[in-house]
Amino acid sequence: MNTAKYSKLRTLVNEVPQGCIIDGDWLDAMGIGRVNARSYVNSGWLERIACGVYRRPFPDSSPEYGVEWDTVLRSLRWLMGWTGHIGGESALSHHGYNHDMKFWTLCVFVHGDPLPSWIDRIPCGQEFYRRPLTLFTGPRDMGVSSFRPQGDTVPARWPLWYSRPERALLEAMAEVPQRVDFYRIDKVVQSMWSRVSADNFNELLQACTSYKVRRLFCAFAARHDHHWWSKIDLDNLDLGRGVSYLARQGGKIHPDFQVKMPEEFIGAEREHCLEPGEVCDV
Repeated sequence: MNTAKYSKLRTLVNEVPQGCIIDGDWLDAMGIGRVNARSYVNSGWLERIACGVYRRPFPDSSPEYGVEWDTVLRSLRWLMGWTGHIGGESALSHHGYNHDMKFWTLCVFVHGDPLPSWIDRIPCGQEFYRRPLTLFTGPRDMGVSSFRPQGDTVPARWPLWYSRPERALLEAMAEVPQRVDFYRIDKVVQSMWSRVSADNFNELLQACTSYKVRRLFCAFAARHDHHWWSKIDLDNLDLGRGVSYLARQGGKIHPDFQVKMPEEFIGAEREHCLEPGEVCDV
């Protein structure tokens, strides 16, 4: 192997941990060149996992070894310069608010810079839902924090950024009713009696650009009336004019917050009364 080829291979080995993903643009930017990818694949230094997308393999792994969705995002963040965070339903699940998550385990809500088109061709078992950073004004990391798992490999130890519960809830409300239903939101807000902050909600609500989200938040927060609800600054929260029609057929306009939603979610949550002979699970 001549000196130039050895230098390019050394760059690849030094810069890309085993298991990480790179694309042709990265190879060109690092001076390796995508024209060398085929020879690296043939010699076992890379695996081709999609057109123009490669992974540096683990020892003794086969090309059929699955690709983890979080490794894809870590590679984009730490190798290819992508900036963004995991938000909405996916962040709520990460924080433990994973009621009725059969569908949401198959998709990842990603908020931030545009993702490369090849991400849809990666065989990772999840669909990536792209969302721009237009729901909030102000700093892009407002309501976002990093999470560093305890992994055995380098990519697993690289942190990813997730919306904190307050921001994740508002991001999920922006998906109502197209991708998130009222029942799911109701269950999440019901379980948010702790681990959230009225101050964080106030900051995010003031920065939120969607009247629909502000109105939904108020409707569900008032319904469950957790201790933090009384600290929400409603006097300075602009709810706009008109009505947000989210329940096209049936439903009822909330008397206080100008949003049409299923009638069962308007008003205080009714406590469940035990029927005769019914046992309460403690």
